[in-house]
Amino acid sequence: MEDKEIIERIIKHGDTKCYAEIVKRYSGTIYSKVLRLVKQSL
Repeated sequence: MEDKEIIERIIKHGDTKCYAEIVKRYSGTIYSKVLRLVKQSL
C-alpha cells in the first residue's frame, strides 16, 4: 500500500494499524536526521 493510501485510512477511519506502518517505515530515517541535527548544534 502506498503512503497516500495509508494516510487516507488513518485520517478517514482512524486505522491504528496503518499508523503503525507509517511509523515503522519512517522512524529510522527521522531518528537519523534528528540525531544529525542535534550533533551539529553541540
